[in-house]
Amino acid sequence: MVFQGRYHLKMDQKGRFRLPSVFIQGDVGAQFVITNSLYKGEKCLDLYSLNEWKALEAKTSSLPIFDTHVQAFQRFYISSAQNLEKDGQDRILIPTLLREFAGLETQVVAIGMGHKIELWNENSWQKIFSDIAINYDDILKTVSQFQQKGDK
Repeated sequence: MVFQGRYHLKMDQKGRFRLPSVFIQGDVGAQFVITNSLYKGEKCLDLYSLNEWKALEAKTSSLPIFDTHVQAFQRFYISSAQNLEKDGQDRILIPTLLREFAGLETQVVAIGMGHKIELWNENSWQKIFSDIAINYDDILKTVSQFQQKGDK
């Protein structure tokens, strides 16, 4: 399944929110893996279907285990991962440590990123999105170059 779209969600006091139905259709099921992440210094969370997480783990297990960058990635990203299951009301409970890391409060923005979903504090997302919009022409040029290379 490919995750796409941007959704503004409301999280309750316990740290639960309902995933948009488009994110839980098909083979995704009820199991997810969540971990901390960063983009340009802004903190967010990455949410994967269990199958996508297993694919990521398979890729990372083939990396050189004594490389310090690989170890740092494992310490930051892999070690923070936690399994989640949606409840009967299609809600997921974000663990407290991860909620605090990303600064998630009442308003959460869920961003479909293809193979994963990013969860953002609303203010952090607005900052990131504004920065992307300002630089979008340059971003588009770079992405089109990738496309041209792939067409050859």
